[in-house]
Amino acid sequence: MKQFLRRKWVRWVLGVVAALLVAFVGTAVLIWTSAGSSSGSKSDVAIVLGAAVWGEEPSPVFEGRLDEAVRLVASGMADQVIVTGGVGAKGGLSEAEVGKRYLVSKGVPPEVILEENRSRRTFDNLKNAKEIIERERLMSCLVVSDPLHMHRAMGMARKLGMDAEARPTSSSAYRGLGSRLKFLAREVWFLWGFWLGGGR
Repeated sequence: MKQFLRRKWVRWVLGVVAALLVAFVGTAVLIWTSAGSSSGSKSDVAIVLGAAVWGEEPSPVFEGRLDEAVRLVASGMADQVIVTGGVGAKGGLSEAEVGKRYLVSKGVPPEVILEENRSRRTFDNLKNAKEIIERERLMSCLVVSDPLHMHRAMGMARKLGMDAEARPTSSSAYRGLGSRLKFLAREVWFLWGFWLGGGR
């Protein structure tokens, strides 16, 4: 009897593990296949989702997102830019402030740059950016981030009721297969948290 119960328990555990593996792979494929989807539409504003800063300089990940915003403004695809992100745990400048300085150094007029410098998470990046959009009486927006981040970000934008389209970066600091797979695994975990209501 004990042996029967043990085998039944083992089968149950293996079944759960297999189901989780299938769900993980399915989610990863969903994120990966939607990563390249990009809008070609002109919008009122580009929202640059925050990323780490190194002192007074954007990290390579953040720089890639900011460079995409520079291209959008230069090509007339976005009239304004919202840079998002608050101050990190170590203090210093906010991500938004570092982002604005970088954009200005690349020729983006400071008067078209808006700052959201309170958020620390993707959901709050978008939520606070939406408040700015409404305050400034803007309408459509492009959400700018790394390709593998876009599926989760766009899901959040839809949840917030934003008139948003995806604009993944054309280049990313996540170039090697190892770094991309690590980022992908992280996104699967965070996307599950978002779907289940426990993550933003």
